[in-house]
Amino acid sequence: MYGELKQNTTSKVTKTSVPVVQVERSHIEWLEKQVDGLRDDIKQVRDDSLAREIRLMALLEHKIDTTQSETSSDKPVIRGVFSKLFK
Repeated sequence: MYGELKQNTTSKVTKTSVPVVQVERSHIEWLEKQVDGLRDDIKQVRDDSLAREIRLMALLEHKIDTTQSETSSDKPVIRGVFSKLFK
């Protein structure tokens, strides 16, 4: 029937005549050092990002606190100015 999938029952064995390339141990060690260096870099970037986020949140909290204190202290002054102007 059209569109049916048939199970392949034949086993296919592939033989290669190309020899496996021997990798030098020094090259493997160099690659492992590169991977370790990248992991250290990732950890450092995460730590820096977290520190930056903490500083940003502290700045935002300070700005919110400053804005609230400025608006609450400025209201009586503004009321006093408007009351003098519109007597």
